[in-house]
Amino acid sequence: MLRTLVAKHDRILLCLDEAQHLVTRPEFENLVFFLRTFFDQNRQRVRVMYTGSSRDGLRKLFNKRKAALFQSSSQMELPQLGSGFVVHMRQCYKQATTHDFSLRDGLVAFSMLNYVPREFRSVLEIMILSGSIDIINEAAKARDEQIEDGNYPATWNSLKGIDQALLTWIAHGGVGLYQEACKDYIANHLGIDASQIETHQIQNAVNRLRGEHLSLVSHGNYEFEDARFQEWIQVTTDPPASLCQ
Repeated sequence: MLRTLVAKHDRILLCLDEAQHLVTRPEFENLVFFLRTFFDQNRQRVRVMYTGSSRDGLRKLFNKRKAALFQSSSQMELPQLGSGFVVHMRQCYKQATTHDFSLRDGLVAFSMLNYVPREFRSVLEIMILSGSIDIINEAAKARDEQIEDGNYPATWNSLKGIDQALLTWIAHGGVGLYQEACKDYIANHLGIDASQIETHQIQNAVNRLRGEHLSLVSHGNYEFEDARFQEWIQVTTDPPASLCQ
């Protein structure tokens, strides 16, 4: 299909969504090697944009030294949409319904939805179809449904104790995963002495959590892949005492 595409067009912009899945199964390796060869052979005619829901997964796709796509792409952080997007969607809502909501309420609702444009648009669609005019209430219902659908209690219970401790530490704003403060918190969470917490144990836990739950932002700093999961942890767990001082 790609060869046919190149034969018909002089210039091509190819968008590959959820590209991080290319490194999730061994059987995808042949496809990845083909893609690298194909893109190298047609570099003057084909431009590729990789997108995905896992930032860490995308990094692994291009940063592993033995991976076929190693250093074949550069990363670009897109800015978070703000008031301009809300103003635009507010105008669309007014045209569809003749109703309106304030810019302030729209921004509050957008923040409740973690600034995800698709979710904000879905809330407006629900309002248009149902006749509702309370965007904050509808955003709150959508957020609660997403948390329920996420089945976070089951996910939490499936994690090892050290994994839970690290996620709690990060969810409440903790950094320095290998420093004494974090090690003390992990030990207290597990009910053991801090001397029993080894650096390699933390590293193993981080490796388990990366991709599915955590994404590396910068050296030693991690963010949640799923902001809803972070919110759930913040609500259901007590912040580490050392972070409250």
